[in-house]
Amino acid sequence: MKLRTTISILVVCCFVTVPMARAEAPLADHLPAGSLLYAGWAGRNLPFDGSSLGQLLQEPAVGHLFGALKESIDKMSDKNVAHAWAIGGIVWQHPIAFSLIDLAPGAGGPKVSAALLIDLGKSKAAFAKHIDALILNGKMRVSQARVGQMTCRTIQSPVGMITLGYKGNTFFLTAGDQTARKLLSVKPAASLKTDKAFIARRKDVAGDNEQFAYSIDLTRLRSRISSLFDRAAGGGPKAKGGPPVKDRVLKIVDALGLGKITGASGATRIVDKGLHSKTRILAPAPHRGLLMLLTGGAIGDADLADVPDDAIGFCATKFSAAAFYAEVLAMARQIKPGADKDILKGAARIEGELGISISKDILANLGDSWVLTSASSLGGFGSGTVLTVSVKDARKLGAAISRIEAAFRKKTVRVSPPGVRFRPSRAPSIEVFKSGKLEVHYLQTADRRMPIAPAWAIHKNKLYIALWPQVVVAAVENGGKKPLVRGAAFQKIRRRVSAKPTMLTYIDTPAIVRSFYNLLLLGWSVGASELSGELGLESYPKIDWLPALPKIEKYLSPEFAAVSSDAKGITIESYGSLPIVSHYFTAILTTAPVSAAFLVPMIDRAQSRAGRSVSAANLKQIGMAVAMYRADNRNQSPPGLVTLVEKEFIPAGALVSPVSGRKMPTDAKGLPAGKSDYVYIVHGPNSAGNLIRAYELPANYGNKGTNVLLVNGAVIWVDMPALKKMLAKNRPATR
Repeated sequence: MKLRTTISILVVCCFVTVPMARAEAPLADHLPAGSLLYAGWAGRNLPFDGSSLGQLLQEPAVGHLFGALKESIDKMSDKNVAHAWAIGGIVWQHPIAFSLIDLAPGAGGPKVSAALLIDLGKSKAAFAKHIDALILNGKMRVSQARVGQMTCRTIQSPVGMITLGYKGNTFFLTAGDQTARKLLSVKPAASLKTDKAFIARRKDVAGDNEQFAYSIDLTRLRSRISSLFDRAAGGGPKAKGGPPVKDRVLKIVDALGLGKITGASGATRIVDKGLHSKTRILAPAPHRGLLMLLTGGAIGDADLADVPDDAIGFCATKFSAAAFYAEVLAMARQIKPGADKDILKGAARIEGELGISISKDILANLGDSWVLTSASSLGGFGSGTVLTVSVKDARKLGAAISRIEAAFRKKTVRVSPPGVRFRPSRAPSIEVFKSGKLEVHYLQTADRRMPIAPAWAIHKNKLYIALWPQVVVAAVENGGKKPLVRGAAFQKIRRRVSAKPTMLTYIDTPAIVRSFYNLLLLGWSVGASELSGELGLESYPKIDWLPALPKIEKYLSPEFAAVSSDAKGITIESYGSLPIVSHYFTAILTTAPVSAAFLVPMIDRAQSRAGRSVSAANLKQIGMAVAMYRADNRNQSPPGLVTLVEKEFIPAGALVSPVSGRKMPTDAKGLPAGKSDYVYIVHGPNSAGNLIRAYELPANYGNKGTNVLLVNGAVIWVDMPALKKMLAKNRPATR
């Protein structure tokens, strides 16, 4: 097995069970203070085993499934997979902690200092056996090294020096030349556990029976990443004509409102057999950019009045669409001056076609209460989903929607010429459906690929939008009759989260399982033989391995999540048997500023390639224009590119490459009055097809290569040596 593959398996085995997100942070007293990132898992314990999730994992059916996987893995020729499986089975049951201690620029790239700790207890011998087997089978070059008073093993890997060993029953694995020495010298009194900044970040999330926890010092982590860019050629690579990548990253992060996030901490605690997750994002008010979506007004019972008591799920939020639209323009302007004007120009074109003002007629008349609901009484999970938005002025909003509908009808009308008769039109049409005093409008289409009929209606200062008109009717007629918000069970769960949320999410997990259990039974029965083939099992998985519905339901509870904000930051919390909602928010918001540092260079490359492709298309257009000109002028080539514009074979904009970012000025006649990004070569009527017709200025690509149009119409990319050889064969004058 290759060294890289073996090391990857070793690292994955150890890290895969570490979540990214007890008032005691597991093993924090063994980690150095000032760590940039910490994540800890408390392992299997009595509170966890007593929780709904822990009991579900102890169901015999779950054991059967894992047993089947183990049986399959044991039959594999690659025994490293079996060792990795055994390691995973040991590790998840014990306390684990991971720490990104430091990140610094180095001569050969970033120098990472990180540590992984696993308190193995009585499982040390079994764990060591499988780790040793992985190292032996991988034929790694292992060296012995003294770290303080301990003898450790070191492995030189593609990611740097890896050191592993045992301190008592605790396994440690470190990355970085001096990390192991620093880790083993940590004293509990001066550890991460006693770090004041670490304690401050965790103050609002820590509590009893913590099962898993994390903390990020985003200010220092961002500083470390910034230093990496500084090391890379004085601030990082530059896009042509643009600022260094680091400056562009910071500009984007600040424009999105994420630059004010200084850190985040989270913890999942076991409370009454359920899992209560709480995350604190530290970002001082005022909250701008994307954070505006999470910091609107408080959601009250009145906002949830239309959510029926059989709701399978809903998501309610408070925010002003008009204010956020203005914020989007501000973000665009901050990222790129003038970008807001481009957005407004695009909006103006749409407004001209529709005959309305998006901001004045639509957004200004929408309220700040938005509720997306899915319920059995509305049509079932998924299909019975409706979006309800509060309305400030129903008359004005209705008039604007009517103008949009009229513009749509005008565009889809088919007028037949005299003497010609069209077949019945199959174009989409807007239909009206009446149910009592309620008038629902919907889009009728004969396209089988679109088996929906988007519908909308305004009723009692609320806008209803659904995928079918029947769902809108059901939502209006059922609205307020049996609201979920009045239920005792709902109120009991709701009291576990913020009383003044700006966003509220509810998922009735048991109801979803009931809705799909029939499909699960059919799928399990039909797929049993396929599963046995995929796993290489000698016998089929038994039908009774799938638990009966009551045995699954008793371990599940509705999931509740809430977002709230204050002057110091944003809190995201959830309660249920499967705490997933809060950590999605956290992962997105806390990693966005860091991820941007790595995404912007990728975007630069993507934009560069896209610009190169568009420029090649310009050359292709020039080639076709030359061919048409020659066809009209006895096979004579045009004297220059301006002639092609003058004769209206190409627009003036085709003479400018998107890579250069320039704009082509024009004279009073609309002809190009500036320098083109393309060099044109005049050839005789019988020129060879492999000669150059035109090429893009190589300076647009840093003189590393360019796009070339050949006489035969082909467009190719060539490097500079090849271009020079080709130009040597082109003796006619260039234009």
